[in-house]
Amino acid sequence: MPPFDSLPLHDAVLTAIEVDWAAGTCLLRLATSAAVDPQAGSRELRFDGIQRLEVPRTMPWGRSSQINDTTSDGGVFCFEMQSGDTIKLTAT
Repeated sequence: MPPFDSLPLHDAVLTAIEVDWAAGTCLLRLATSAAVDPQAGSRELRFDGIQRLEVPRTMPWGRSSQINDTTSDGGVFCFEMQSGDTIKLTAT
């Protein structure tokens, strides 16, 4: 798997977030665009050892389920949505 920050996720559509509380995992289901991802289609990102998950949905920039940008720093993974919200998760 390539490093998180190099994944072609700009304009990917976030379709679902699934948390398995007992296992401590989080699964993000995405649909990626052929414009940025040569293997476009459905993708899943799995995070293990979830310690924190923030999923605001206030949409200050308007309604959107597409990812604008992603970053990571020391086990904190951020998904800036095109709605203006930032989904943050802390995982191993």
